[in-house]
Amino acid sequence: MDRPERRLAEIDSLMARSQVAVGVSAIHTNWLFDRAVDIDRLREFDEALRRGVLGRVAVRPVLGAAGDRWTANGHFAPLSVATEVLPRADLEDWIAARAADPIEVYGGPAMRLAVTRLDDGGTAVSLLTSHAIADAQFLSRALSDAAAGRGVEFPAFDKGGKPLRFADEVVWSVRQLGRVARMRIAQARSDQAPVPAPIGPATADEPLAERTVTVPDSFVLPRTSAIIARGAWTAAAESRGGTSSVLAVAVLADLAAVLGRTTKTGLTRVRVPVSIRGDETDLRANAVTGIALDLDPALDRTADLRPVRALLRTTLKELAGRPTSEARMLAVNMVTPRRRFARMVARFTNIDYLSAACAICGEFDSAIARLDGGSPAAMTIGLINRPLETPPRVGTTGGTLTMAIMEVGDTVSLRVAAFHPPNPRTRDELAADLKAVLDRYGLTAKFW
Repeated sequence: MDRPERRLAEIDSLMARSQVAVGVSAIHTNWLFDRAVDIDRLREFDEALRRGVLGRVAVRPVLGAAGDRWTANGHFAPLSVATEVLPRADLEDWIAARAADPIEVYGGPAMRLAVTRLDDGGTAVSLLTSHAIADAQFLSRALSDAAAGRGVEFPAFDKGGKPLRFADEVVWSVRQLGRVARMRIAQARSDQAPVPAPIGPATADEPLAERTVTVPDSFVLPRTSAIIARGAWTAAAESRGGTSSVLAVAVLADLAAVLGRTTKTGLTRVRVPVSIRGDETDLRANAVTGIALDLDPALDRTADLRPVRALLRTTLKELAGRPTSEARMLAVNMVTPRRRFARMVARFTNIDYLSAACAICGEFDSAIARLDGGSPAAMTIGLINRPLETPPRVGTTGGTLTMAIMEVGDTVSLRVAAFHPPNPRTRDELAADLKAVLDRYGLTAKFW
C-alpha cells in the first residue's frame, strides 16, 4: 500500500484543487545578472530541478475521497531561451509575460524556467513555480539542491498496476471518510460553531462597493522590486527594537496606509504565512499556516517597532492552540465533491479583500544567486494569484496588496504587487510609493 508521502497532504490537496477551481497561484523567482549567463550551465540547473523536490506533479484519484497522489512521471517544459535581445526598459513586461505562462499541477508542467539576454549586456532568468508543488521554504530547498547538483529519492509513486492502485484508493477513501466523520461527531459533541478561516476579514471594513472600479482589459497589475543592502535593512530593524520580519510587516502596513488600504478606523491588517515544516524528511509541498495582525494607525512604526514585535510574538503563541481546527477544515476539503468545492473557493476569494499579504521567505542559500557559477545576480521572489489579478476581478474585488521578502547574500529584496482602486495605475507610481515608505526608515533601494 502507499506510504503517506505518495498522497498529497491535505493542505497540498487544497492548493491543487483550488488552482483548478479558480485559477493558478504561483511563486515567481527572478534573477537579474549584469553579465551573460552560461546557457549550458543553466540547462543543467533546469535538469537538476527536475531531479529534486520539484520533480513531481499531482494525479487525480479514481475515488475522490482517496485524495490526489504524486507522480514523478509528469510533463516538464523545456528551458525557454529567448531568441531576441530584450531592451532593459522592457524587463518588467517580460517578467509579467513569464508570470502568465501556463503551468498545471495535474500532469505538469508545474514549473517553467526561462532566460533572456538584455541590451545592456545583462541577463534575466525567470522561474515560475506552481504554489501547489512548493511553498517558499520548499522552493528554497529545491533551488539550493539544484545549485549543488543534489537529487531527491521520492517513494515509488507509481509502483504496482491499476488493480493494486485501485485497492489502495479504496483503503484511503475509507480512512479519510472515517476521519472526517469522527471530526464531525467530535465537533457536534463539543457544540462548536463551524470553524472560521484561519485568517478572517478585518474588523470595520468599508463596504466593497466603495472600492470597485472598471479597469481596461489591457490593465496589468503594478509590480515593483526593491533591492536593499542587507546590513542597512538589519540596522534599520534593530535600531527600532525589531527584527527583519517585524520591519517587513511594518513596511507593508505603512504602504497599505499610503494606498488607503485601511479600515474605517484606520487599521491595517497584514496576513503572514507561518512555516510549520519539519526536517528534510518533510516532503509536503506546503507546510504553512497563517496569522493576521491588526496594526494600530496611532503607532509611529518608523520610530519604534517594539509594539509590532510584541503583537507578532503574542499572535504566534496563540497559533499553537489552533492546529486541530485547521485539520478539520483541511480534512473536509479532501471529501468535498469538486463542483461544490469550486463554488466554496470562488466565494472565499471575495473575503478579506482589505488585508495585505506579507510572505517572509527567509534566508536563501547564496549559491542560488550564481546559477552558472559566476558572479551573483540580484534576486526577487514574488507571489502570483491569477484569480484576483485579472482586469475584471481586480477592479471588482477591492484590489490586492502583496509583498514577498527574501534575503540572499548581502541583499534583501522586496517584491510588491498592489492595486487599491483606483491607484496605483502604473509600476512607476507603485515604486514611488514604496520608495517614500522606505525613506521613512532611512533605507535606500535599487528598483528594477
